[in-house]
Amino acid sequence: MSEMARGIRWEEISEDLVLRHITSKRQKLIEISLKNAPMVMEELALLGQPPASGPVIVSEFDKLPWTGPEFRRCGPSWRTPAGCPRRPQYG
Repeated sequence: MSEMARGIRWEEISEDLVLRHITSKRQKLIEISLKNAPMVMEELALLGQPPASGPVIVSEFDKLPWTGPEFRRCGPSWRTPAGCPRRPQYG
């Protein structure tokens, strides 16, 4: 199983659009209402009916979950324009 298999999965998002995810580093449950994230809601609207299960973040090249090293290598190209930290804490 790849490192990113611990990432956010569709089955962790409830019908009322609350993400419940246990972090891999600290084993802490986080609960986030996606309704409070306008950009996430825009992306979900583009999807139409999201998948019932599987990874949320997949490579646009092969539709498979990103491997950890590949995700970290490509990340800087989108992190900076998105306003994300240059060196995020993974896990």
